[in-house]
Amino acid sequence: MANPTIVTSGAGASTTYTVTGSSFVAIDIALADLDAGEAQVIVTAPMGAVIMALRSPANWTAPGIALLTGGAWAGPQALGNWNVTIMPGAAATDPATVKFDAQIAGVVQRLRLICTALGGPLTVEPAAGNIVIDRVLAAPAILNTQVLNPPLPVREHDAVTLSASVQHSKVDNPMPAMALSGLPPLLSFWATDLTNPAALPSFMPSGSSAAFTAPAVYAPTTLKFNLAAVLDLAANGTIEMGDPVTTASLSLTVEQVTYGMVLVLDRSGSMGEALGGGMSKWTAAVRAAHAWADLFRAFRPGGNHLAGVVTFQSDSGAWTLTPDSQITFRDPSSGNPVVADPLKPLAGFGDVAKWNLGSDATATPIGDGLVKAWTSIGAKLSPGNKAAVVLMTDGYENSGAVTIAATKGSAVQTFATARTTSLNAGNTYIGNRLYTLALGTQVDDTRLHVLGEGFYRQITNSVNEVGPAFAEMLGHSLQADPVMAGPPMAADPEAPAQALYYKVSSGERVLALLVQWADNTHALRVGYRPQGSVDPFILAAPTPNKVTVTLRESHGLMRVDLAALLGDGAPATEWRLQDVVGVTPQTGLVDRAIVMVDLVTKVDVGFSKPQFYVGEPIGLETRIACGGAAVTGATVLIDSARPGESLGTYLTLNARRYKDLNDDIPRPKSDAAKNKGLMVKTLFDMDGLQDLPIVRASGLALKDDGAHADGSAGDGFYANTFAATETEGTYTFRFRVEGSLADGSQFARVFERSVWVGLRPDPAQLNAIWQQIGQGNGSTYRSSFTFKPMYGTQYLGPFQTDAIQLKISGGTFDGDLVDLIDGSYTINVLHQSKDMPTVSVNIWGQDMAPSAPSPTIAPLGTNCWQLWLSAIRCTLIGLRKLFTGK
Repeated sequence: MANPTIVTSGAGASTTYTVTGSSFVAIDIALADLDAGEAQVIVTAPMGAVIMALRSPANWTAPGIALLTGGAWAGPQALGNWNVTIMPGAAATDPATVKFDAQIAGVVQRLRLICTALGGPLTVEPAAGNIVIDRVLAAPAILNTQVLNPPLPVREHDAVTLSASVQHSKVDNPMPAMALSGLPPLLSFWATDLTNPAALPSFMPSGSSAAFTAPAVYAPTTLKFNLAAVLDLAANGTIEMGDPVTTASLSLTVEQVTYGMVLVLDRSGSMGEALGGGMSKWTAAVRAAHAWADLFRAFRPGGNHLAGVVTFQSDSGAWTLTPDSQITFRDPSSGNPVVADPLKPLAGFGDVAKWNLGSDATATPIGDGLVKAWTSIGAKLSPGNKAAVVLMTDGYENSGAVTIAATKGSAVQTFATARTTSLNAGNTYIGNRLYTLALGTQVDDTRLHVLGEGFYRQITNSVNEVGPAFAEMLGHSLQADPVMAGPPMAADPEAPAQALYYKVSSGERVLALLVQWADNTHALRVGYRPQGSVDPFILAAPTPNKVTVTLRESHGLMRVDLAALLGDGAPATEWRLQDVVGVTPQTGLVDRAIVMVDLVTKVDVGFSKPQFYVGEPIGLETRIACGGAAVTGATVLIDSARPGESLGTYLTLNARRYKDLNDDIPRPKSDAAKNKGLMVKTLFDMDGLQDLPIVRASGLALKDDGAHADGSAGDGFYANTFAATETEGTYTFRFRVEGSLADGSQFARVFERSVWVGLRPDPAQLNAIWQQIGQGNGSTYRSSFTFKPMYGTQYLGPFQTDAIQLKISGGTFDGDLVDLIDGSYTINVLHQSKDMPTVSVNIWGQDMAPSAPSPTIAPLGTNCWQLWLSAIRCTLIGLRKLFTGK
């Protein structure tokens, strides 16, 4: 609807007002000295209009009397002690004269005419008597609808902001005969058009602006957005029937981009170990990487997209610059390093039966592996391109020139610093599309979850989950959703053994069905039928430009162009998937199948914020959209896997055994990061553990009812909280989403995400100990400040120096903070005896109670017995090693 216009003619009290383009007009009139004669106003209204008259209106929703309704002007009316007479023209749309007659000598009275249901222009003008039109108000005006950012053109994944100006449409008398009342407030909101061909679950309107992430598309795609501006007559902040509305539309085109995607794979020695699934983590990673590349091609078959694989390891195991030959891009067909131009065209990348990425070996320079990916992306991509990086590791960083820790320690630089300086070019293309995958619980989840801006995932159950995790990370970047298997929608007449069934709702563009298998004797058997059909499934055979099949030694993939196979708009279908050797269906398919679809129905899942702490509920969120419509009435169920024991507490309580095994020598801060993995592995081996306990549960549902931190009811935003966060560690959630679209077609999705819950200590549980250890020149003293933070019965634990910030008053620190491995941290302090120091400790943003030594602090010499005990202990350890070799 175009903006209303108010045109005036004449001047002063005789001004005529003509309003067009508005279904609502309010006219404020001042009347005086009616005892001197009648006051008249002439109104010309369109057919079907309704006009109400209000005397001395208290607000914008006060009741009045009807002057015009149903196409007929009313007869004589009483409005208080006024007499209202209407003299209509010959036709319903001819001018009508409205006369007001009463005895109100010398008093100015306000009259408001509310004109609604206007299907055409309305004119009002004074006709006789002491009458002044002070204001004419129409529906709001919308100006300057625009894409505020980014500069056009808009590309996939761009952060887009829509903007407009909303204002009242009115003409006020600059010298009103009577004071004007306040205007009704304005409300405004953006919405996506229902006909949009791509979903925008991230669309977030806020008044006259809206923000969203541009969708991933295959070709230039036009999206339409609608803005409504509303006069909130009741001034209650809600849009109600009868509130005047003006609308405007804005269209923009999203252009496709060139993608660069890099896998960064840990090739350290521990990757040779198994994590369920009957194969090593490294073998599973290579197979999953191969499937990832084929899925990448399936969803982006054209264009100049680029791909690469980095493997990282270090024979030196030192915090120095590691040779490029150990941290390098690799040719998947040979395993050889690729030095020149490492990012390769996707079209032929790794297009072989079996990938070779070499063998696992030695240490873990995570930061250097990321630097390699960032550097190549920054050098190869062009402005407007987008990139994503998937990092997979199973351990703790323990070497390299660049560290993922917050402080560099013995490394040359932190990765966070490098990203904003030397790696800024690559950072421009990657943005928040860094995905991190951790294998097992012997990983540095405290750091990896922060890196995983795209999302973080920890796998503790089986290496069979690596392939689906890689696929989901790829899908997150390309906005292709993983489809969840379920029972057939109706009885399958063939009822074959070992089959999985998948629902694909209407309008989708591409379907990819991938099965991981042991060798190249396997084949795919895929069928489809319309949703709701009871007929047999139609076998999908390779057909040019419609169905393509790729067979590898470790997997098979079928890509289906749904529009080409089924026709424009792709009606809703149901798909059946089998893995066969010859004619024999194979078992275990549910653990080996990866099915993905896009472009129209999208589900976004995640958390209410990136970081949580013990005792703090985790907000779980899901947004569902189909084209321009929010999807309501869906079912979102959550399966959870949470830590049954805190790693920090486990390490603290078992530190004595570990220190005995390592000559009772505390690790200084610079070496703490590389020794955390060693300590975890050593203690796990001593206790016969693969992982700490995992507690699994189901039954939590996300709601869209307006009562579970989900915004307004029925807006396609589902949320709830997970409250069982009593233990530090990584929490993993499986989102199972099922629902129906407006056309009745059904969909089902499945997603997994992890988040780390840290232990933020109780301010009262610092457990500080001060010990005088010497006296310097004059009155300078040297003391040690040692603390062991806790929350309830849990310990912060060792290797958390990144999270600890110290400040001192009344003294100075002498040296660095030292991690004593047993959950305690210590630092030396220099101070004057007459000016005792106070140390303030902040851990994970939590201020602990300030600590100061007692004025009667004892010197170290008063506790000499501790030194004798330590000497005896060291002697016993030496004798044990002499006679046992342990």
